[in-house]
Amino acid sequence: PSPGYYETSEYMIGSIAVGIIFLESNGTIDPSTEDWNTTEEEQVINGIETALEWWDNRNPNANVSFITEIHYRVPTSYEPISRPFRGEYLLWMNEAMTFLGYPGEKVDFQVRNYVNDLRSKFSADWAFAMFIVDASNDEDGYFADGKGASAYYGGSYLVMTYHTSEN
Repeated sequence: PSPGYYETSEYMIGSIAVGIIFLESNGTIDPSTEDWNTTEEEQVINGIETALEWWDNRNPNANVSFITEIHYRVPTSYEPISRPFRGEYLLWMNEAMTFLGYPGEKVDFQVRNYVNDLRSKFSADWAFAMFIVDASNDEDGYFADGKGASAYYGGSYLVMTYHTSEN
């Protein structure tokens, strides 16, 4: 049987579609203190490609392959890095998903709709999204509550800062 709507990233096997979303504050609500540049974006993409290749090499029998779709400078009225992650990530993720064509009130459904469309678009077995937050000007590179990255087993997305993607 094929994976269902909620089973988007259960196994690291077969073809996997990865949506990479670079968030960019437009200064509407929070002052814009971070701005992606091409060099930073390339560094993040290179790091992600290296990590995906590492996963690909873990088990040759799994026939893992990755297809990426990159969304550069997706606008949000918040400056994500200047806010606590817990409780507030839903604000900017909601705006990002709405911008990408997935409106709604519940981020989990917005992202699941996106990754299921991504999986279908690329005829992949699995799919997940990566939200990348610029932290190049932030003193410690972490959200206001000290978090630098977040993901959960079987989840449809992960979040990481530019600072954590460098390490």
